[in-house]
Amino acid sequence: MRNRLSSRPIKIQNGYFIFIAKNRLAKIGIFKIITSFNITNRGIVVFGHFVEGLAKIGSTSVVEINGVDTTVKIIGIEMGNPGSYEIVPFGLLLSFDPDYEKFAITNRIKEQTIDIDFQ
Repeated sequence: MRNRLSSRPIKIQNGYFIFIAKNRLAKIGIFKIITSFNITNRGIVVFGHFVEGLAKIGSTSVVEINGVDTTVKIIGIEMGNPGSYEIVPFGLLLSFDPDYEKFAITNRIKEQTIDIDFQ
């Protein structure tokens, strides 16, 4: 949601509008990663569900791979087949720093919960 007067993004928390400074990140969602896999020449997909909130293309997050935290950018979002799950599953396509992507491919992203930040 955008504020028409200042064109800065806002969010609603506990019934109050909170203005977000342009250079600061605000958490917009929490995502539970169940598993991950690689799509050749595209990126790494983490599969799981939203605990709360949402994600949008361009959002960032920090994921842990073998004890190393790295910032990733969400470049794609796909909804899974809800028929076989109690919760609607999603796949988030992540973009890594080119120097770190090979490490991320060879070391799978383990089950974890990540915060998704608005940028």
